[in-house]
Amino acid sequence: TEVPRIAQWNVGFAPNNFMRLTFQQRCFSANTVKIWMAGYPFLLSDDRGEDDCSATGCMEAAVLAGVQCYDAEGNPYDIQEHEGSASKFRYQYSKPYSHRKLGGYVVGLGATPAEAREVLLLLERDKVFSRNTASVVIDWVVYNGHVDLFSYNKVTFSLLPTGALHKRIDTQPFPMNLYGGGNHSTDLNI
Repeated sequence: TEVPRIAQWNVGFAPNNFMRLTFQQRCFSANTVKIWMAGYPFLLSDDRGEDDCSATGCMEAAVLAGVQCYDAEGNPYDIQEHEGSASKFRYQYSKPYSHRKLGGYVVGLGATPAEAREVLLLLERDKVFSRNTASVVIDWVVYNGHVDLFSYNKVTFSLLPTGALHKRIDTQPFPMNLYGGGNHSTDLNI
């Protein structure tokens, strides 16, 4: 079995799913204002202004309310669970296994680059990456034996109601040995 790696010295922590992808969908509803209905038949149900859904969990309100959701084109869908149009994969809302337990659909990207490409292609065919998506978070943990360090890494994309796209990359290091690293003595400059 091939161990997931980045640049040969960073070893993936989870052998089956090297990276986790959590995405949150938007809920649209029919526009009831007659003057604008022809041009904008469906509007965002919950206008959260400039909220970054990758940090606030926008999808949970629609799930808890149990409202009928539509996508931006007016097609109805169940926000708690629905089937991918191309993959026939069942996307189920999950809170405990999602990024920061904020809720969303959670998908493992596999253990190899080839598996990740295959999963991403299926997600693209299911139109996961569209104006119906509020946020996408990809996160993973690696271990670097040279410096005896774990790091939690994440890349976030959040599509605001205004159409602006917020992008962010974060890395949180967790040193296991503050005064040395790997199999040799290393001075840590703090």
